[in-house]
Amino acid sequence: MMTAWQGVASYRTTDLQTERLVAALAKTLEYHVDSTFRSIDTLLEEAARRIDPDRWPDAAAAAWFHDRVAAFPELRYLLVIGPDGRSRGAGVGHEGPVGEPTDYRDREHYRYHVNHPAERGMHIGDPVIGRASGYPVIPLSRAIHRRDGGLAGYVVVTLNPGALVAALRNVLIEDEGAAAVFRLPDDMYLARYPNNEQFIGNSLPNSPMFREFADKVPVGVARYTAQADGHQKITGYRTMARYPLFVDVGITRDTAFAEWRADLSRLLLVVGAFSAALLVLATKLDARERQRILLTWQLERNNRMLEDKVAERTRHLAEAREEAEQRARELAASNAELEQFAYVSSHDLQTPLRNIISYTQLLERRYKGRLDADADDFIGFIVDSGKRMTRMISDLLNYSRTGSHTEPVASVDLELVLDAVLADLALMITQSGAIIERTSLPVLPADKGQIASLFANLIGNAIKYRRSDTVPQIRISADETPEHWVLSVADNGIGIAPEYQERIFVIFQRLHGPGQYDGTGIGLALCKKIVERHGGRIWVESDVERGSTFRFTLPKRGRQLPTSAAPD
Repeated sequence: MMTAWQGVASYRTTDLQTERLVAALAKTLEYHVDSTFRSIDTLLEEAARRIDPDRWPDAAAAAWFHDRVAAFPELRYLLVIGPDGRSRGAGVGHEGPVGEPTDYRDREHYRYHVNHPAERGMHIGDPVIGRASGYPVIPLSRAIHRRDGGLAGYVVVTLNPGALVAALRNVLIEDEGAAAVFRLPDDMYLARYPNNEQFIGNSLPNSPMFREFADKVPVGVARYTAQADGHQKITGYRTMARYPLFVDVGITRDTAFAEWRADLSRLLLVVGAFSAALLVLATKLDARERQRILLTWQLERNNRMLEDKVAERTRHLAEAREEAEQRARELAASNAELEQFAYVSSHDLQTPLRNIISYTQLLERRYKGRLDADADDFIGFIVDSGKRMTRMISDLLNYSRTGSHTEPVASVDLELVLDAVLADLALMITQSGAIIERTSLPVLPADKGQIASLFANLIGNAIKYRRSDTVPQIRISADETPEHWVLSVADNGIGIAPEYQERIFVIFQRLHGPGQYDGTGIGLALCKKIVERHGGRIWVESDVERGSTFRFTLPKRGRQLPTSAAPD
């Protein structure tokens, strides 16, 4: 009876550890695939913004994008395709131009962009044989829009499926288990290991993985007989949030329970041997006493054997889990080092920059009027540029410190915070003649200093980006929801076009040149970082005729703000 119980307990332990292992491997694979597609998406967004299909190929732009494509070994080449379906010039590859102008109207990605001309995200196309290279590729594309919003064409990069296969191979424990990347919602293989050539581009709409598991629960562990190869598997799977992609990593039940079966067989053999010995002894000696002694010894020995085997199996699975957790820790450490580097670099730049400005101003005072007019202008340009750089470094320091230099979360009266911010901005408000309206603001848990910085940036921008012929009118208000407060800063300024309403929250992104409006392109990125660290989100609603309303949410219940290593 005890032996049977130990066997069942060992089975359950092995089963639970297998679940944890495949779940960790699937999460590792999801991170790698998401990072790859996010980097390519950034390249496509940049290309769609910079390339004009009517002027392509421009030699300087093509050389610039050649250098960008060369930094992505997983890509084969980049193409620019017009609204008529024909490529503009040759493709941009690692070694130079690739292929000749070609008609792509029969390709799925052309049909997609023609049928969805307003789409602004990255499209993941059907795997095909590339016409420019002759190798299998996965087309990834983004639309290029005219100023009126119409389709001017689109830019395509071709992903080598081998890069995904390499990532699958790295997380796979055994070939029979298999790992794959699918495109949703048609459940199409983008990559599989092993036997990628057999499966790429095919769909499995009737697979138990999607029908019985993934369609109901987006992240989990599935147990099923695979439609692709007939193996019984325990598979960790994850539906990705950022892109319509799905990844899974499996292990066959035979492999998962191989050691458990071997241990059980050895145990049964030992039990059988001891049972036979017990029977022989029972016939020669005092049956009841001998039976008690032998059974006690047998059970103790068998228990020790089972415990040793279970401990060994547990150790193997714990090592695999520790390796996955170590990778996550290394990523967190790398992010902290990058933040530290940004802080130290910005901090150390200030001293030489102050020296440049000081000595240039000294030249201006000593020699102004003694040199020609151009020299006076040049000195003025140096001073102005130095001051802009000083402001940019200061803002960058504030941005990098947001993740580490925080006040304890405490109950904060936003009315008092707003009073202090308006007092600091009093000179700007007076000079602009701005009219400030406000409603009652709540008391909630937050970092007081960061909330003050958030209000100062939004109100300062509302005054700065005003119409020259209109008195600035700014309204600060708050609305309550069951879980959050929604705070708004509305103005009657110049407004923001729809295509730029997400871009403005990216660091260093400016919609105007330095001669039009002063600024560094960091303020709204800092606002976004502060709001997200408090567990909220920020967005803008804007009309170029009526102004902008920036809204952000703050939770009613505070949370421990995440921090990183504080820069020295």
